[in-house]
Amino acid sequence: MHMPYLKTVYGPISRAFRMALGDLVGNIVPFKDGLLDRESLVMMAGMDYVTPWTRDASINTWNGAGLLFPDVTRNTLLSVLGESDGELRITGEYWDAIIWAVGAWWQYLYTGDLDFLRIAYDSVKNSLSFFEETEFSPDCLTLHPTW
Repeated sequence: MHMPYLKTVYGPISRAFRMALGDLVGNIVPFKDGLLDRESLVMMAGMDYVTPWTRDASINTWNGAGLLFPDVTRNTLLSVLGESDGELRITGEYWDAIIWAVGAWWQYLYTGDLDFLRIAYDSVKNSLSFFEETEFSPDCLTLHPTW
C-alpha cells in the first residue's frame, strides 16, 4: 500500500498529518462480507469495531480516504452492500443507508471506476425503492402541505 505523506515548512502540521494518518491506517484491516468474495483490506469506523459501518464507510470515503486509499474505500463500500430478493441494496440502519450514495459518488470521482459506478447505481436505485416501500409514510406529507 502506498503511504501518503505531507511535508510543510511548519513542523506541527506535518506531525499532525502523520498522527491522523496513523489513526486512519490503524483502522484498515482484512475483512470479508457484502460483495467482497475474499478477505480484503477495509476501513473500520474505529479500533473497537468488528465490521465496517455504512455511514462511516461513506463519510470516510467522501472526506478524503477515497483519495488516499481508493482500493480500501472501494472494498469498504462494497462490504456494506448486500443482496436480497436478487437485488443489490445498501445494508445497515435505514436512516444511515442512503448516505452511502454520497460516498459512492466520491469514490467514483476519485477513481473514475465505471464498474463501481454501475454497482453503486443499482444499489442506490434498489435501496431507494425498498425504503420507499418499507419506511416512507405518505401521512407525513400532510403535516407539511407546502411539500
